[in-house]
Amino acid sequence: SVVLGTFGGRGGGLSARTIGSSFRDVERFDCGEAGPLEFRFLGPETIEVMVGGERYIMPRQQAASGARYVGDGAEFWNKGDEALLVIGDRRYECRRVN
Repeated sequence: SVVLGTFGGRGGGLSARTIGSSFRDVERFDCGEAGPLEFRFLGPETIEVMVGGERYIMPRQQAASGARYVGDGAEFWNKGDEALLVIGDRRYECRRVN
């Protein structure tokens, strides 16, 4: 599975409203050995994540801080300029690059 950071909400993450008016805006992170990660909002509660040649569609999930998206065997959790990506049993710390 992939763990992807949180976006939006009170915890300092991103939301569709804070990154721009277009749901097509792309956010980029460097996830070390996992490589570059890109995500974009498909709607106010769903993101598309591209990493390692794979595509994941993730609806937003409840999170105590920031925003958390889970789907297609992946999870991404982001707060501010940092994120956590987990694929299978591998965990990757990510930093925003744009």
